[in-house]
Amino acid sequence: MRNIFFITALTWLIFIIKVNAQYCTSNARYTEAQFFDLSEITIGSNITYGTATDFLGNPYALRMDFYYPNLAIDTSAKRPFILLFHGGGFSSGDKQSGDIKDLCIHLAMRGYVCASANYRLGHDFSEYGQYKARYRAIQDGHAALR
Repeated sequence: MRNIFFITALTWLIFIIKVNAQYCTSNARYTEAQFFDLSEITIGSNITYGTATDFLGNPYALRMDFYYPNLAIDTSAKRPFILLFHGGGFSSGDKQSGDIKDLCIHLAMRGYVCASANYRLGHDFSEYGQYKARYRAIQDGHAALR
């Protein structure tokens, strides 16, 4: 039994050492290398993807920003899509916050289509109020993805 474990462990060790990761394309697109310049990135701001009521019953416009390589330069028919949401505990934050915007630009310069979306903020500060805020954010996330 001990020999079988040793042989299995040795086989896995050799496999891990010999196997190298491969890129999904023949060029540096979708890798850690920058493929496009900042001047080749298109940014679509404040695109409305829906309207919903906030926790007070007021209408709230749901908006997102898109970041993608310029379509005249990038002729790829299909691109991976990444949807990002800001933090803030369901009571603060914005799709334009520095880290989210920088990450979207970073991903677009590597060939991805990236979007950052706002969701409904605010809740009464009770356990049930926070539960409802999370539920509204999930609903908004589904709407953004659609």
